[in-house]
Amino acid sequence: MNRVYGALKHVTLVLLIILTNYPLYFMLQTSLKSNREMREDFWRLPADPIWENYAAAFKSILFDYTQFDWLCFIKTGAPLFNTMFVAFWSVCGVILFASLAAFAFARYDFILKKPLYYVLLSLLMMPIVLIMVPEYVVVKSLGLLATRFGLILPYIAGSQALAVFMCRTFFEQIPKDLFESAEIDGAGMLRMYRHIAAPLSVPVLVVIGLLVCVQAWNDYIWPLVIVGSDEALYTVTIAMTAFQNEYNIEFGRLMAGFAIGSLPLVILILSMLRYFIQGITSGALKG
Repeated sequence: MNRVYGALKHVTLVLLIILTNYPLYFMLQTSLKSNREMREDFWRLPADPIWENYAAAFKSILFDYTQFDWLCFIKTGAPLFNTMFVAFWSVCGVILFASLAAFAFARYDFILKKPLYYVLLSLLMMPIVLIMVPEYVVVKSLGLLATRFGLILPYIAGSQALAVFMCRTFFEQIPKDLFESAEIDGAGMLRMYRHIAAPLSVPVLVVIGLLVCVQAWNDYIWPLVIVGSDEALYTVTIAMTAFQNEYNIEFGRLMAGFAIGSLPLVILILSMLRYFIQGITSGALKG
C-alpha cells in the first residue's frame, strides 16, 4: 500500500512539474515558428527554426545591435533599461520604507498602534483595479504622467501593506535581548535597525524584493496608462505590442521578445533562490 501511495505521489509531482514548465516550453518553441506554421500545426515543433524572430525582438526591447551605443541605450530609454530602472528603484523604496515601518510596529508601542496596523492589513483585501483610478488622479495632479517616477511611486505605495506584514512577522521573531543589550549600550532606534534588524532580515527582504521586482517587471496595465504614446518610456511589456495590431499578431517575434525580456528576471531569481527559500522557511510568509 505504501508503495502504491509513493508511486501515485511521484506521478502527481511529475505531472505538476510538466504542467508548470509547459508554458515555458511552448514559448520557446513558438518563438522559432512563423505565423504560417502556427496556423497549419499549432502543437508541432518548428520544422525550420526562424532565428530572425530573436533578432527582431532584440531590436525592439533592447537596441539595434548593428548601431549600438551605451549612451544612446540609456538616453533614448531602451525598454529593457526602463524596466530595470523602474524595478530597481521600486524594490529599493519598498524595502526601505516597509522595513522601517515594520520595525516600529514590531518593537515600539505608540498610540493607535493596533488600529493602524489593522487598517494597513485591510489594504491587502482591496483589489488593485479598484485603486487604479485614484492612483491615476494623484499621479496626474503631481505632474508625473509620462515619467518613470509615475511608475515607481505607485509600485512603492502599493506594495507597502504586504511588505510591512512580512517584515513585522520576521522582526518579532528576533530575540528581544539583542535590542535590550544594544539599548543599554546607548543605541538608538535607527542604529538598532541598521546594525541588528536589517542584517538579520536579509532573507525576508530578498523575498519582498523579488516579489516587487516580478510585479514591476511583468506589469502591463499601469505602464500603458502612465506612459501613453511616449516610446522613450516604454517598458518591455509595452514594447511587445509592436508585434501585434488589430489585423495580425506575429507570434514568433512576440514569444521571442517574452523569452529575451524574461531572461534577466530568471537569472535574478535563480541567483537569489537560496535567500528566497531561507526567507520563507524562517517565517517570512508565516502568519
